[in-house]
Amino acid sequence: MNYMKRMAIRLIVPALTFIIGMAAATLWFQKPYKRFADDIYFPVGIFLPREGGRNWLVRFYSGSLAAMQEPPISTLEGEEIEVYRLLYLPAFDPPVAIRLWRDGGQAYMSVKQLSAPGGAVNGEAVFPQAMKANATRPLKAEEWARFQGLLKNANFWTQPTEGGRQPGLDGANFLLEGYRQGQYHVMDRWSPEEDEILQLSGYLFEISGLEFP
Repeated sequence: MNYMKRMAIRLIVPALTFIIGMAAATLWFQKPYKRFADDIYFPVGIFLPREGGRNWLVRFYSGSLAAMQEPPISTLEGEEIEVYRLLYLPAFDPPVAIRLWRDGGQAYMSVKQLSAPGGAVNGEAVFPQAMKANATRPLKAEEWARFQGLLKNANFWTQPTEGGRQPGLDGANFLLEGYRQGQYHVMDRWSPEEDEILQLSGYLFEISGLEFP
């Protein structure tokens, strides 16, 4: 009987440790962020100003992230955590946010998609509050390694924040954020033609289970 009890404890303790560790790692990243201010998500001045100094597109980015209750990445501190997020904003389909992060030895992935596209009402970005997809899972070591390889091939950390193409009325915006070792970087591309960016985005969609457009 004592042997069976010891074996049961040995099985239960690792399981509880994993569950508690995953909950602790995801708790901060599940906090709701419902404000729509630009400075919650992006450092002031990181994007070039448009429309006489008011960057409406950045407000659109912030609005979509807030609607999906996504946490800010640019305000992180510390060198142990590493985070990446792709925000996909198509003109006529619901926005998607795919976030990968590693805290300690374990990596995770969060996938969110709104139920409908956003729009503008009286000059303000408006998005539905309902989500079509909202899931979080542990990331396999090989998935994290593959993504890191694609980041390196794309020279993510040395790419300019904004590309040369100006956003049009259709197409899609690809916004890729990253944080590691106290450094934040973001790439903003409209309907990119670069193979590296498309490969990064395509891989994130692949492991998310969503269909890449």
